[in-house]
Amino acid sequence: MICVYGTVCLDEYVVVPRIPEPGLYVAADSRDFHLGGEAANTAIALMRLGVPVTLVGNPVGLDLDGARLQSLLEQNGLPPAKVDENIATPTCIILVTPDGERTMIGSGFTKEAGSKTSLANLKGCSWFTAEPNFGEVARSAVEQVQATGVSTYLMDFVGERYDSVVRDCDVLQTSTDVVGRKGDSSINADWAKNHADEMQCSTILTDGVHGVHYCEPGEAPIHYPAYPLPDHFDSTGAGDCFRAGVLYALHRGLDLRESIPFGSAAGALACRSMGATTSAPTEDELHEFMTRNGRDHTAYA
Repeated sequence: MICVYGTVCLDEYVVVPRIPEPGLYVAADSRDFHLGGEAANTAIALMRLGVPVTLVGNPVGLDLDGARLQSLLEQNGLPPAKVDENIATPTCIILVTPDGERTMIGSGFTKEAGSKTSLANLKGCSWFTAEPNFGEVARSAVEQVQATGVSTYLMDFVGERYDSVVRDCDVLQTSTDVVGRKGDSSINADWAKNHADEMQCSTILTDGVHGVHYCEPGEAPIHYPAYPLPDHFDSTGAGDCFRAGVLYALHRGLDLRESIPFGSAAGALACRSMGATTSAPTEDELHEFMTRNGRDHTAYA
């Protein structure tokens, strides 16, 4: 089983032809609600791949957005979130343009929300994965888990205040939304190399259509090309599904170097339609896609 710790929220997708200039108007092509949050996205993607999951997320409010969110959790086979009548449900408005890029506007996200989560249900977990949206609460949660010996896969824990947990983690994944430079292979390879050597942890740096840089401490960085994306795509949640694909392969006993192509494939497939997990692949879809695109995964099956 894999424990996924972090944010659960309600996403409102607004498809627009362009982001308007300041003071100007643009009409939305469509709007819809989806389950969101890095933890929820990753948990759903893992479940689609057949991996048993426990989700440790934030509470939601006793409001209309909370009711929508609880319904979406149920529809996706996840247990209901805890309710706190004193808070507003975390929400995120996501503006999606024709190139698949997204602009996100959040509300109701607080660092304190993580303090109301419980890590009591770690029995039988082979991996624990988290993102740092709860700040110091998230860092403390990772420390608790690392003390138990459970393997840790951290996403976006970048910055000096997280160095202590990153040095003790098994895998650190981040993206060029956070560090490095989009499309600059040299800078990104150097970042992955320097981070792996300094933190002494396996390091993954994703760069969308430009692929992935991966490095182990003391070794040269490796670049993996990206899988082809649909002509019209929404990249929201692609990094979360990438994380799920890597964890899926690790859960099946592959090493990290072998697992990264599964993450790349899962991330690409997640971009097929609107919503972070609407098109997260099944296990069969993942393997078929990898085979169709000439990546040999049969040795890993």
